[in-house]
Amino acid sequence: MQMNHVLEPNTGNPATIPLSAGGYSLMVAAILFWFSWFLMPEPGTVDAAYILSAIAGQRGSVMLSAILQTLCAVAFIPAALSVGGSRSKLVRVGAFLTLVGALGNAADAVYHQMAYEMTAPNIDRAAMLPVMNRMQTVQIRLLVPLVLSSFAGPACLCIGLSREGRGPGSVGRLFAVALGIGLIGAVAARTLDISPRLFTLTALALFSVAMGWTGWEMRRAPLR
Repeated sequence: MQMNHVLEPNTGNPATIPLSAGGYSLMVAAILFWFSWFLMPEPGTVDAAYILSAIAGQRGSVMLSAILQTLCAVAFIPAALSVGGSRSKLVRVGAFLTLVGALGNAADAVYHQMAYEMTAPNIDRAAMLPVMNRMQTVQIRLLVPLVLSSFAGPACLCIGLSREGRGPGSVGRLFAVALGIGLIGAVAARTLDISPRLFTLTALALFSVAMGWTGWEMRRAPLR
């Protein structure tokens, strides 16, 4: 009995996931990526007291965010594996960092699950504060490189594919604008004491659009 053609040979290397399947996977990852951040009360903050206070009133959204972020981590894997036959060093580095970033998304989702449990109605929030503070300062050092890879990886991957003619030509500018808006939000939050949420979500939306657009182009661009 012949199995459905899920894998295909690629430039003589071991069978890899087709680029078209990777494109669909990247589109799914892009959607889940943005919504997982959108559902968090204040994406990007590490203030332990604020986190516990904000999450206590939005526990359902936080739990849903953790689920979507875990699914996003899974969706990144086929997208990264589908470009294994590329000759571009930037694409290959992007694929590797995307896989590392998938670990970061999964680990960050566990952080959100932990925050969900630590803000349950029967939990002493004051007792949880020192633990959350340690998780957001000392323990987060291990998580930061993984989370940063979840941004650097897809960016390198998409820009590399664009240079190969297998992605949108202006994707690099989209990433640059997203980075600029994110930095403006961070500076505004520190100097003007305002919430960076709008800036952060806008930057993440542009980042996700760049990934989704690249995924759309990957569907019809064979990897040679």
